[in-house]
Amino acid sequence: MFVKKIEKLPSNVKRVLKRSSVLSRKLDVAIYLVGGIVRDFILGRDNFDLDIVVEGDGLKFAHALGEHYKADFRKHHSFGTATVYFKGFKVDIATARRESYPHPGALPVITRSTLKEDLIRRDFSINAMALSLNRDDYGGLIDYYKGYTDLRDGIIRVLHDRSFTDDPTRIFRAIRFEQRFGFRMRRGTLKLLKSALAKGALKTVNEQRLRDELALMFEEEHPSRCVKRVQALIGWRFLNAQVRLSSKELALFRHLDETVRVYQKSFPHYPKVDRRALYFAGLLLPLDVKEVLTVSARFGLRKNERTVALAVGKAYRKIYRVCRGRIDPVRLYTVLSGYPLEVILFCYAYYYRNRTVKKNLLFYLDKLFGVSLKVRGRDLKKLGFGPERSYSKVFTKLLHKKIEKDFRSRREELKELKKLAKDHLRKK
Repeated sequence: MFVKKIEKLPSNVKRVLKRSSVLSRKLDVAIYLVGGIVRDFILGRDNFDLDIVVEGDGLKFAHALGEHYKADFRKHHSFGTATVYFKGFKVDIATARRESYPHPGALPVITRSTLKEDLIRRDFSINAMALSLNRDDYGGLIDYYKGYTDLRDGIIRVLHDRSFTDDPTRIFRAIRFEQRFGFRMRRGTLKLLKSALAKGALKTVNEQRLRDELALMFEEEHPSRCVKRVQALIGWRFLNAQVRLSSKELALFRHLDETVRVYQKSFPHYPKVDRRALYFAGLLLPLDVKEVLTVSARFGLRKNERTVALAVGKAYRKIYRVCRGRIDPVRLYTVLSGYPLEVILFCYAYYYRNRTVKKNLLFYLDKLFGVSLKVRGRDLKKLGFGPERSYSKVFTKLLHKKIEKDFRSRREELKELKKLAKDHLRKK
């Protein structure tokens, strides 16, 4: 059924799948492509995250595949899984398994099982389909739980009544898939979600797992939609009691979406923006320094996420005061260059309706962000500068001159440096 879809994969990926099929016959195991790639095949979306389930010994199969290609692989014995690393992509391989949860929110206990049992442990029906990679039915769709119908109808549906209590992080995943695809949760699924929340399901989950789910939301194409849905269904008290998003604050997240798009389109060769840090900063903006540090520690925020949240809280009003009127480029550079990129983008979004502030911030990004000198200390030595501890002051002056006069070449910098050298020697 999906042979043509598989044939359209990149040639290196396609070769690995075909070799996997041959290898499965030699090892007398059955293998299947599962999860998001099957869902996205049906939706016509690109996805090269390869997950293979093996009815049999998944670790033995992964070892054999890695050996054939002389590829690196990593085993995870407790879960019966492994990852084989190829150039440009990887394949996650798992033994078909059954999961049981000792208590709500706990990590599962794993036992070996069949494909059918493996698929029913998954979060939603749309992620519980498989494609056969076996010779007799290569590319055939296996859909025990009507995932294909739910995809067609735009439905998010859990596979059993305890799904959200067994693993409450599925609450956030339901929201993420709902917003990504423009789907809706089935009435029964939504009822189960609300029931799990009412019973305090989120309190049973390690906060760092919640952080990971939020981080994945912030990597979506429109994170603001997820933020709005979380606000409506859950609220943000699980993060901090002071995080209550008004309509104005929800608008900030829409502006963050647009700001990221503007940045990526206008500056494709600039550093990649840390979107997770950007959106965490938006959530934590109402909090003081002590509370930001507390939330960061509880939820295991990454270093840059914590740094940006703290910097935004201290800087966004100051940056407004600097950028609200006409400003000379040196002053703009002096103030803004000390902040992470994400702080600049956050302020662009926060003052989205202020044309002057946005104009100054865009000018900084376009003309001043990452500006540096082409001359080096050895050039100063040749001109008789000394001692070396004074070099930083000279470089600062030269950098300001470069900004004022828009130097483009090393030659222009050297010419200006000679003028500074004369002044320096005259003062001696």
